[in-house]
Amino acid sequence: MRAHPEKRWISVWETNRGCPFSCTFCDWGSSTRSKVQRFGEERLYREIEWFSAQRIHSLFCCDANYGALPRDVAIAEAMIAQKQRTGYPQLFYTQTAKNVTERAYDIQKKLFDAGMLTSSTLSLQSTTSAVLQAIRRENISLDTFQELQRRFLEQGLPTYTDILLGLPGESLTTFVKTVGDVISQGQHREMRIYNTYLLPNAEMAQPEYRRCYGIQSVIAPYLTQFSPLQPPPEGIQEMQEMVIGTETLPRTDWCRARAFAWLTQILYYGQALKLALLCLHRLTPIPIGDLLLALLEHPLSGDAQVLPQLRYFLVQRAEELSQGEPEYCPDIDPHTGQPAWLPTEYFASAHLLQSPRLNDFYQEVEGLLADYLATKGVILPQLALTEMLMVSCALYRAQLPGEPAFSAALTYPWDRLYTQALRG
Repeated sequence: MRAHPEKRWISVWETNRGCPFSCTFCDWGSSTRSKVQRFGEERLYREIEWFSAQRIHSLFCCDANYGALPRDVAIAEAMIAQKQRTGYPQLFYTQTAKNVTERAYDIQKKLFDAGMLTSSTLSLQSTTSAVLQAIRRENISLDTFQELQRRFLEQGLPTYTDILLGLPGESLTTFVKTVGDVISQGQHREMRIYNTYLLPNAEMAQPEYRRCYGIQSVIAPYLTQFSPLQPPPEGIQEMQEMVIGTETLPRTDWCRARAFAWLTQILYYGQALKLALLCLHRLTPIPIGDLLLALLEHPLSGDAQVLPQLRYFLVQRAEELSQGEPEYCPDIDPHTGQPAWLPTEYFASAHLLQSPRLNDFYQEVEGLLADYLATKGVILPQLALTEMLMVSCALYRAQLPGEPAFSAALTYPWDRLYTQALRG
């Protein structure tokens, strides 16, 4: 570290070890028998000073539930004070505790106000009660997550929400509802939808659990997103076991759910249709998850080409994953200019954004939405759909370098409705 003062250093840190929960997809709580071992406070404060002296830029706290213990507030305050004195550590990342709404909010707010936090984690996994019971997570209150999301949104604190695809008890219908629930409850910034993996010591990986929930799996290569596209060190490729189906989510439905998840990240969180979808959600009784599913599966006119190609690509990618192919797409990393493994949604969104037929995509979406809304008994003026999609396109294109500013006279106040919806 002394030899490379120009480098930015990161470190991981524990203030305690163990987890009081016993989620079946995780071997953390089960391996520690729900006990949490605390490291001494004198040691922790000395370590905070050490991180500062070594000019550690980013500190990742590996506690399973930071904020679960009353002392966690004081530890966070000590970290903040050290940054104010020396400038380091500059960032402090934590996994937000469950079931302690007030303390978790207090800690995250203090870190955000000190400029030490870029976003807070809300690890939800599912909003389906049968799923939460199957994964032994029913003792983690959904009300806690909803209250934290509401308060973070109200104060302008950025968050992201974790969702798992392929959990026992989940169906395509309930998965679509979970995604819609998360958006409706105020998560407009980022949703991370992970595949479910079977860890060797986790309860979900055990034979009796697999039989009980009809778990199907495939062995796939372990890769990290944006990692170089080259052979692994010493030719050793790590592998992982991924869930691709359950009794309630057959493999064909898993593929549809995986494609739906990618489409959500492209069209909503990737900005392509965010304004239009959120405005339609506010103006009609149709759940936003159903609107997103319609964009994946509702019939299109015969001359449509761009949206069908996107659909086909995502469904094919999901099918490849279910057969053990890599989770990511080989392409050129725009940040480095080197070949790398890119997330599927990132790959697809980048190609859509740069497509010379982007305007055709929005025309196809307009026809699809008009037809879908009519089947639901919802009739909007044609100009309303045209305008909201025009503004959606402008917001999406704004991500392109050198894109000129967009200006238009609107008949309907989509800008106001959109910004008010984002603020809850």
